[in-house]
Amino acid sequence: MAKQPTQARVKRREKKNITNGVAHVNSSFNNTKITITDVHAALADLLDNVAAREELGQRGRSRAQSEFSWQVCAQRLTAYYQSVISLGAHTADRLETGA
Repeated sequence: MAKQPTQARVKRREKKNITNGVAHVNSSFNNTKITITDVHAALADLLDNVAAREELGQRGRSRAQSEFSWQVCAQRLTAYYQSVISLGAHTADRLETGA
C-alpha cells in the first residue's frame, strides 16, 4: 500500500506583545514571509551586552573602511565614468536627460 504524503508541520512561535517594531516582508510567487523585529528589546539586549556592542562596532568600522573609503569610492566612480564614455556621447546625453 502506498504511503500517504504527510503535510509539512508549521512551527508556531510564541506570541509577543511588541509595542514598537519594524516589519520585514519577503515575498515571491507563492510564498510570503513576514518578520517583525522588536527594536526596543534588541536595543535593551545590546545595552546589556558589552561584548556584542564591541563586536558590532568593529564590524561596522571594518565595513565602512572597506566599502566606503575614498579609494573605493574613487574606483567605483572611475568605473562608472568609463562605462558612460564607452557608451558614447549620444547615449550618455540620453541617460542624463532621461529621454
